[in-house]
Amino acid sequence: MIKFTINLCTLIILLMLTSISFGGILDGYDDLEGMLIVHAGEVEKLDCPIAGNYDCMTWPLNLYKFESKAVCFKMDSIFGCTGLFCRGFIAIGNDKTPYFVQLNNTGTGVTKSLVTLYKCPNIY
Repeated sequence: MIKFTINLCTLIILLMLTSISFGGILDGYDDLEGMLIVHAGEVEKLDCPIAGNYDCMTWPLNLYKFESKAVCFKMDSIFGCTGLFCRGFIAIGNDKTPYFVQLNNTGTGVTKSLVTLYKCPNIY
């Protein structure tokens, strides 16, 4: 009886987590309707250069740069990009607020985060 209860509880938790994650994915797509894509591509995280000309205590956390262009931004999400590769786009809605929309590595959805655009630092 106890073994059945544990398996049933596990199944219920998995179903709840699945519905939450799929609900978030569908909400992300609905939010994109009507937004203007202004930049897109692979992005890389910019860490403060240790021997550079910058004060690393004031360096923005989660600072990213598009690999193919000099467009930098800071994500407001504490998690930043997830996965081995980070690709996505910056989209602006009717409220003029920029968002980075990350395409999940599995191709099953998107994650949206508020961003602040920055002038790219000269790291070298």
